[in-house]
Amino acid sequence: MPRRGRITRMWRRLKSLEAQVSELRQPPEPQRASATPLEGQWDVIDQVMAGASHQPCAELETEVTVTGAPAAEQDPRPCHLLIGDSIARDASLVAVDGVILNLANGGATFRKLAETTAAKKVTQWQEFCRVNGHRRGTIVIWCGGNDAYSDGGLRKEDVARTLAACGDEEILLICPTPRLRGHRCDPDGINWRTTKAYFADATIAAAAGEAPNERRVSVLRHMGRLFCVGSKQTFGKRADLFAKDGIHLSAAGYRRLADRISANFDWLEIRH
Repeated sequence: MPRRGRITRMWRRLKSLEAQVSELRQPPEPQRASATPLEGQWDVIDQVMAGASHQPCAELETEVTVTGAPAAEQDPRPCHLLIGDSIARDASLVAVDGVILNLANGGATFRKLAETTAAKKVTQWQEFCRVNGHRRGTIVIWCGGNDAYSDGGLRKEDVARTLAACGDEEILLICPTPRLRGHRCDPDGINWRTTKAYFADATIAAAAGEAPNERRVSVLRHMGRLFCVGSKQTFGKRADLFAKDGIHLSAAGYRRLADRISANFDWLEIRH
């Protein structure tokens, strides 16, 4: 009997487990999502939509980059480029037929222009002309003597490389003026042909004559003669034409050059 009772209990337990397994195998009855019918709520919906229609729509913020001036604002006049040192920078050069982009800076030399700055400034000028609708005019190069009065003097290859950096553009070279500081001037002065500016003048002319685009290069020579007196071209007796440092030019010195420049290039003026 004990054995039979034990078997009965085991049989009942198996039946119970079988029922539980059967329930697990059956898929759960899907739950129905509750939905609120729209009938009877159209008035509420219309009110919400009517209120929304009066709300301003947020505008998109658009960043506009202007890459060129509008046609109406473009300037068809020629734009000339001025590069050189402080004597060029302070000359108050004016283009009668257009505008001048003055990129001259103190301490400039032909060597520095040849190495890096000339090409960069020419590119900057070309882009300036493109954006503003200018015709490209003339590149005016005026180095007042920093090379000539340095220990090594002016090298022809530096002038040639500067011209090459300008490409096939129209070029005007203005030769340097002599300096009171840098010469031992006797009370009676010295001859213009013995000044360092005179020899630099010849070097610039020689480099221009050998340039590939020689026909597009003009040279304004012998500016130093305007600072001399007498038939012997004596230099050193007109201190009033220079600033106190004996290097830079005074307003009177610039006015001395003005007629010479305008007489040779009627589109260019010094206004001092």
